[in-house]
Amino acid sequence: MIKLAQDFSVFPGGRTYEDGKFSAREFYDKFLNDNESHIIDLDGTRGIASCFLDELVKLIGPERIGKDIQFVSERKSILDEIMSYKEKHMDKLETVLEELKSLTDEEKRALAEDKRFDELIKKIDEELEKIKRN
Repeated sequence: MIKLAQDFSVFPGGRTYEDGKFSAREFYDKFLNDNESHIIDLDGTRGIASCFLDELVKLIGPERIGKDIQFVSERKSILDEIMSYKEKHMDKLETVLEELKSLTDEEKRALAEDKRFDELIKKIDEELEKIKRN
């Protein structure tokens, strides 16, 4: 179990390294960048910035929240906030996929010249399938 307050900071905040110490990116890189299952205890902090939680959910991937990444806290409001970010990021994935699928043939041809487009579509489809299964 990763204890946020003891193992990282009692004041986690910010999205990226550029935002300063104890950002979501720093936490992710230090503890979660291994694709393993983790339980994260959020108690003991003196507050967790909303931007930290939002970015952390995005970095982890919304499909992993509640599955191989579990959050625990006595504060239900923090857990509810995490779930709202999970929903937000799942909705964004679905919106992007729908937008990509609605491109005109000409737009698709232009993007097809960029090899990354097919990889992006495949990755989004895979993420949505994971979400739907969970």
